[in-house]
Amino acid sequence: AVDIPAHVDTDLRVGDILVAYAANGEEISGHNTLAKILAEKASEKDVILNFTVLRDGGIWFATYSYKNAALN
Repeated sequence: AVDIPAHVDTDLRVGDILVAYAANGEEISGHNTLAKILAEKASEKDVILNFTVLRDGGIWFATYSYKNAALN
């Protein structure tokens, strides 16, 4: 089982493959891409990230949101 922290709300599922960041269409090409996206949001209190993902052979839209504990 995957434990989701209490401050995170997401409909991402185990096994989802991140394809792109929906806000700008940036392709997720590795952990560096995701780290860059998260770093850009580090100064926001409430972060909402939308992604297109591959899931069960189809393309889905998934959200990952959290409250930035350092700023709340």
